Amino acid sequence: LSEEVRSVEWQASEDLIMRQAAFYDDVIREIEHSADEMEASLENRLKVFQDELQSERETYLLNIQDCMNRIDEMREREDRRRALADSWMMQCSSLHDFIAQEYDTNHFVPGRLERIEQRLNLARTNLGYGMAEATLSTAQTAYLELSELRVELEAMTLEWQNLFALAYSALKELRDTIIANAHIPALDAEGNELPILIDADLWSKGQYHTVLEECQRLCRRLAQHTLEIHVDELRELVAKVIPGIRYSLDTAIYESRLHAIQAQMRANIAELALEALASQGFTMVEAGYLGDNADAPYNARLLHRADGISVRVSVVPQEGQQYVNDIIVVAEDSALKTEHEMLARFGEIRSAFTQYGLSVGPTQTTPDSRPAILPADPVRPQSQQNRQTEIMQDVRTD
Repeated sequence: LSEEVRSVEWQASEDLIMRQAAFYDDVIREIEHSADEMEASLENRLKVFQDELQSERETYLLNIQDCMNRIDEMREREDRRRALADSWMMQCSSLHDFIAQEYDTNHFVPGRLERIEQRLNLARTNLGYGMAEATLSTAQTAYLELSELRVELEAMTLEWQNLFALAYSALKELRDTIIANAHIPALDAEGNELPILIDADLWSKGQYHTVLEECQRLCRRLAQHTLEIHVDELRELVAKVIPGIRYSLDTAIYESRLHAIQAQMRANIAELALEALASQGFTMVEAGYLGDNADAPYNARLLHRADGISVRVSVVPQEGQQYVNDIIVVAEDSALKTEHEMLARFGEIRSAFTQYGLSVGPTQTTPDSRPAILPADPVRPQSQQNRQTEIMQDVRTD
């Protein structure tokens, strides 16, 4: 506007000078024509000049006033823009501070709030340099982004809280369930519970302990590192990990009961074999699982004191088969003189086994020329179910 005012002033001055020059030219010409006419003409031209000068002055003043009015309007518009920009910046600052205090932005949207803050700082700098219009545009855009961010953070926080509560509650409940199943009722061959408890960790070969350790580890992680856990990890826990631990617990319990039943079956079969041998005059010298491992074959050594015959009985689980065992009887030494007498004695033992419900193969001779009763059909003694409870007391571990 100052340039425009100066332009108006310069134009008015130039017009004035030109008019003065024209006037003096006319005056000189009039002087040359006539002195009398010169005076009258001079007065007339002076009056015209004064009228024109007054008109130019009035026009000049109107132009100056118009420029001043336009300057005032521009100042008012700029003030309004600055006031509006200040208002938007204050609203952005309030919303920014609320989000920073109420939400964990570093956890859910790392770096996003900081980027918006950088643009707001640049807008403040621009406002300080008088660029209100640019500041207003930046502030309005930032406010819309902050509003969207607040809605997203509210949804993310609610989802995280719900998933965390669900996962932590499920893990603690699952941990209590695992601990409560440290000792579980044994089952008979028909799947009925017995009034006898077995050690789940022992009979599952450590599977139970592994499941418990994993569940306790996850409980500790959720309790001690709460703010570090991402929502994706919580989703994984709820959807896959916790159901997987439940499945592993069920598997450990199943394996525990299965191994206990299998061990009990071998003990029952061995007891029937010992009873059958006792009916033939044999006396037990030693008996038990190999290496005190209930998953190993059950072995017993017996002696016929009258005949001097020593035999070893083994009840061996068939590999890859549940509830299926083989019974093997082998002579260790003998006081009898002939092979015929040994085979006759083993024939009597085989008959006794048959009477006690044990299915065995024929009497044979081992590669080292010792008589033996080797497996035939898989052994599943008929009287096993009635003996289950009594014998389990000897093989279980609390």
